[in-house]
Amino acid sequence: MRFLHQPAGQASYYAAFFRAPVTFSADVAAMPFTPSQWAFSLPGGDEGLFRVLSSHAELLHAKRPDPDDLVQRARIEVLRVLKEGIPTIEDTAAAMGVGARTLQRRLSDRGLTFSQIIDQVREDQARDLIIAGSMSLSETAFFLGFANQSAFSRAFKRWTGQAPREFRRKNPNEQ
Repeated sequence: MRFLHQPAGQASYYAAFFRAPVTFSADVAAMPFTPSQWAFSLPGGDEGLFRVLSSHAELLHAKRPDPDDLVQRARIEVLRVLKEGIPTIEDTAAAMGVGARTLQRRLSDRGLTFSQIIDQVREDQARDLIIAGSMSLSETAFFLGFANQSAFSRAFKRWTGQAPREFRRKNPNEQ
């Protein structure tokens, strides 16, 4: 097991719970499985849910960032804290182990601003959440840090050219 965070309490408790070696402050969170564990079948499994989760896992794997890519690391950090509110560049840089000015300069070198990173993460998550259909539009707006659903709807229309409801209707969840 590899976690991005520090242990809450004794690290040995984690190893005992997972019955596996545990690493904290890792570059990438991971929960490795053996081939026999992948072949394990759960009784009463939901085939539709399996297809959705498998598809999502493949998308996440394809989007998996290069750990040396500062822009991708910034996106991951923004996503990690987005549900708690819109992050600041200072907090994001500190979590990444770089200075705020360094992060700002490296983003600028790539023609980006920190605000654009936040906007891109919100757009990507909005599309995924709307297609998944697991949250209402107001819940999605709140989750992405918007003050209300109408602010979210305006941003979504700016990103996609469509209202969120129209986007959901045209991109149904494939279950």
